[in-house]
Amino acid sequence: MQMALGKLSQLPSKPRQITLRPPRFGVIAFQNPQAPTSGAACVAGGRPQMFGGRTELASDVLWISNAPKGDYAQNFRAPGFLRVSTPNIAGDLGVSLTDLVEGLPSVAQTVGRVRDILVHAYPWYDLSLDWDSSGGRKTMSDCIAQLLPPLGEIPPALESPLRQACQTYSSVPDGGLRPYDDGPRSIYTLRMNRLTYANYLCQQMFPTNSWLAVADAQHQGATLDQLLDPDFPSLVEASVEFSGDTGPYSVSQLAAVGSTSSASKTTVRRWFSQPELAWLVEHANVHVLSAYVSQGARPLDPMHRLPEILMADPVYALSLSAGIVAEMHWDALAKGSSVRRAYPGATFKYVQQLTSTAVWLRAFDRAYSFQMAKAVADRGYDVSGYGYGAVSFWGPKNDLQPIIDLSDELGATYPNLAAIRERMLIGGSMELVS
Repeated sequence: MQMALGKLSQLPSKPRQITLRPPRFGVIAFQNPQAPTSGAACVAGGRPQMFGGRTELASDVLWISNAPKGDYAQNFRAPGFLRVSTPNIAGDLGVSLTDLVEGLPSVAQTVGRVRDILVHAYPWYDLSLDWDSSGGRKTMSDCIAQLLPPLGEIPPALESPLRQACQTYSSVPDGGLRPYDDGPRSIYTLRMNRLTYANYLCQQMFPTNSWLAVADAQHQGATLDQLLDPDFPSLVEASVEFSGDTGPYSVSQLAAVGSTSSASKTTVRRWFSQPELAWLVEHANVHVLSAYVSQGARPLDPMHRLPEILMADPVYALSLSAGIVAEMHWDALAKGSSVRRAYPGATFKYVQQLTSTAVWLRAFDRAYSFQMAKAVADRGYDVSGYGYGAVSFWGPKNDLQPIIDLSDELGATYPNLAAIRERMLIGGSMELVS
């Protein structure tokens, strides 16, 4: 007994001293994604295997499937677990997920490299739990968000305005519904290099947590120019009116104010963050009602910037796996949290809480992506949506050269082969950091 106790005393005193082996990642290609029962599966570095039921798959692997509704139970994950779905990864690689010779193994290898980067980029505690789907962690971005340091307290008065000001991916109403005269069409997506784009977003300036309330902007003499001063970020309550739309498309539809991919109807918005307001004033009449003005602007804390492992060499921007991790990182910073609040009548409700950093990140992304969408619409294409440094639109199948030329002009080829440093942004030319 004394010998046994002596051995136990030599064990690490803290669980954090124990390094646990992370689970492997694998990819599933169901034969019928709408009825996910049988199909093919592959682990990174392994060979594809056919299976007739999920019980035939290894239990020590996180399986990411192509089933649209996904499955968060046990060790199965939805297609968007890594923010970029496995079919989209296959598209970026130029392969088919159902190709068991090259396609499925290539996607599995890419996903495996994402896993390897994740393991070394963040200070995980217990990977068997940190990557678990419980506790609201439905995506890897959720897992990363729980590791990053808090972004600061949110003044209670700003909670509702920040929620209203946040807009993620923008779905253009009626996008792609107009008839097209040149034959069959296809959906195209032009995307910025994910790693370079994530670094650009993370190097912007964000509001401090000290705010000044401007209850009646007109009465207090707050001008629009003052509220657009980047040295003093503002959160503005305003009425936005689009009128006199001319040209091949409607700017009001393209702006998609309040329209997101997860909403069936456009929501009414009254609050706008400064980065979004800066481009809205160029296309609409803005009547400011009230505002909150931050007492200064600051860069992200080093702990919130992209992990150094992603930025150690410029050639990493050519890595699809590194780009996926970078996109999940800034998406994690832009996540909200669910807070339990007490209400009269002894009732409790969960409300979404968003930091100003999260809202500003979404606004910077929306501002950049809108400029891409406008360039596409100016060429006569029907935009269906934009966000995450990308724009999707309808174009002809039989005339690709103009689309290739437009992609080069935007610097939107993947990997980033075009002149991304000359990308035009609001207010002039701005250089993206590679």
